[in-house]
Amino acid sequence: MKSRNAARAGKREEAVLLLEQALKSLRDRTHKENDKSLSADSKENESVKEKKPVFVLAFTHHYAGPGGYYASAAEVRNVAVIFHELKIPGTLFFDGILVERLLKEDPSIFKEINEWKLSLGYHGEETHGPYPVPSDLAVEAYNLKEAQGYKGLWSLNTGKPWNEAAQQVIDRYSHALPCKIDEKTRMLERREPVNFDGSKIGGLALVQKTFGRDVSMMPSHALESAPEGFAFRKLSSFTFDQPAMPTASHALRIFRIQNLEDKAMSIAGDNTSIYWFMGRLTCKGDRFGGECGGKVGVVRNNIENLERSEPRLVLMGLSHVDIDEASASARYLNRDFFPANPGSCWVSPETLPSFFEGEKEYSPNMADLRMISERLISDWKGRPPGFVDCDGRRISLCDAFEGLALGLSSIRSGTAKDRDRIKLFPLYGPLLEDDSSLLMKPANIPLEDILKTAESLFPKTDKIPADRFIPKSVKVSGYELNPAEFLFAMAKAYIMSGRKEKTVAVQPSRAFPAYADTLDLVFKPSSKQPLCYTKGQLWTVKAARLKGGSGNEKSAEPKKAMTAPDARKIFFVFSSNLESSSGGACRDDIKGADLYSAVYRVGDVTVSNLRKLTTKVNEAEWFPVLAPEGD
Repeated sequence: MKSRNAARAGKREEAVLLLEQALKSLRDRTHKENDKSLSADSKENESVKEKKPVFVLAFTHHYAGPGGYYASAAEVRNVAVIFHELKIPGTLFFDGILVERLLKEDPSIFKEINEWKLSLGYHGEETHGPYPVPSDLAVEAYNLKEAQGYKGLWSLNTGKPWNEAAQQVIDRYSHALPCKIDEKTRMLERREPVNFDGSKIGGLALVQKTFGRDVSMMPSHALESAPEGFAFRKLSSFTFDQPAMPTASHALRIFRIQNLEDKAMSIAGDNTSIYWFMGRLTCKGDRFGGECGGKVGVVRNNIENLERSEPRLVLMGLSHVDIDEASASARYLNRDFFPANPGSCWVSPETLPSFFEGEKEYSPNMADLRMISERLISDWKGRPPGFVDCDGRRISLCDAFEGLALGLSSIRSGTAKDRDRIKLFPLYGPLLEDDSSLLMKPANIPLEDILKTAESLFPKTDKIPADRFIPKSVKVSGYELNPAEFLFAMAKAYIMSGRKEKTVAVQPSRAFPAYADTLDLVFKPSSKQPLCYTKGQLWTVKAARLKGGSGNEKSAEPKKAMTAPDARKIFFVFSSNLESSSGGACRDDIKGADLYSAVYRVGDVTVSNLRKLTTKVNEAEWFPVLAPEGD
């Protein structure tokens, strides 16, 4: 009624806004009523709910000691042998200092690790001291026992412009870092800050040169320091960033700020375990089963009690475990858990991305952009939402910004077609030192000017070789807008395109999403940098989505509960490496696999009668072949 009255009074924009609010209220109320009607059947249909897969990634950081401890060659070899003999695709961690020591103690170990095809991670005490390090912002406010009383400068990045901060990291981790290690305790002396030796290779560069390949996993705590994560991306094509949200969950306990854990781990969704951040898969390593040791009792307890509404990643640390303990855990997973939970499996940093839709794999069409625009506007509260939760898919702010800019360009040029897909490209968040509104008051901006400005933002995007960033500000029709204000303007312009209105009302907005405030609670740095840049990279966050259309999405409309279990059974055959080959068991892998059959009951979502159809032991028997159609 209010919308109709406003329209009759000639206030068309107000009428549209009121109508949108009414529709949102109606949708929300409908959802609540449907949820209420379904609640009575929810317990009876608990078994019908799909449990998403659990991916288990085995690794070791410090081998047989705490942080600051440098392993012997025998200790490194022991864990490598465990991974190799048990056919666990484990990840071994190194830094330049450890590699220098192993080159003297056991130089043949590098060749064997390569022959066993074990994944490489980069992590060590040169990333946490001798100080300063790229970013250790938490310890500017909280005591860290491992710092051994160090009180000097914590961060290389503090107070530095983005390019300079990133270059400092690149320089430090390309060269040798002088250090002192107590050979009795094998502990690093962390109290005295040191500079790198520019005449000698070291750090990550030495690790990769010695092994002849890139590392694939890093715990760079990149959300704590975006310039650090950006720099490491320049040094290596690693595919997975271990707990960095905004610092590992166990670090919050070390700093005795567990009360912030729920807030800190809420990014990309409360139950989201793995997500995209700054162009790479990143994991929270959350407290609810996200990290566990290698002993079978701990593994079983963590995995069987996981919340499974979304895909989960469990990081299994094997720092203090022998081959018998690891073997018991591997048997439980291979024989009990994985067969009973289709889709669940061992993963490595290299194979994990293959299960998820790529960061830029989704290409929205014009109808998608309308839904994105409507959801952005409805969820806007003086600043952008953390991501756009839209019709079963989570869209990063970067994706929304680029998609709308390109969509509005096609509208202005007259080439827009509803079914045309808009390809998105790698894009970093804005490098802002202040997220305050640039608009002093609401502004009415001509629609045509917004279309023209959007058209100029990403010309020939696919031809740009350099890194691309959301602009710090956008000038349009005599106004200067921060990126969030222009994102808001584009969303409203998209909704209004094709209507008679000629101006878009834009409200002053802060540029960073609300999660940025959580970073201020966790970190209390003496300088706003590099934390300000990190807040800008929140624009790149979105939950990872399983390939094949099933992932972390939440359906826009609740599904009707089944009134009776479906009695159908489906017999299926699948390839796997439950017991033999270390291959990928996929159509692109020529290492082979075994074949299994099983029976799937549709009604209660269970699998039974698992049978191995191939007969050889510890050797793959079946090799996939691609038909011309790709089957």
